[in-house]
Amino acid sequence: MGTKPVFRVADVPLNATPEQMQEILNGPSDDGYTLQSLTFTWPGIGARAVFRLPAKRIDGQWVRE
Repeated sequence: MGTKPVFRVADVPLNATPEQMQEILNGPSDDGYTLQSLTFTWPGIGARAVFRLPAKRIDGQWVRE
């Protein structure tokens, strides 16, 4: 079993229904990630969300807390 990446990105398609958007955005949250940013109007994408696990940067490396 590998380790989870510190960051996770989720793209919401332009034509996603509210239910689909909810499912896409809840997935990382259910895995322990917290929402860091949500931006709209990406070319070809409705929205892009960036999630992060609890971690801090030490000597240029991300270390999970």
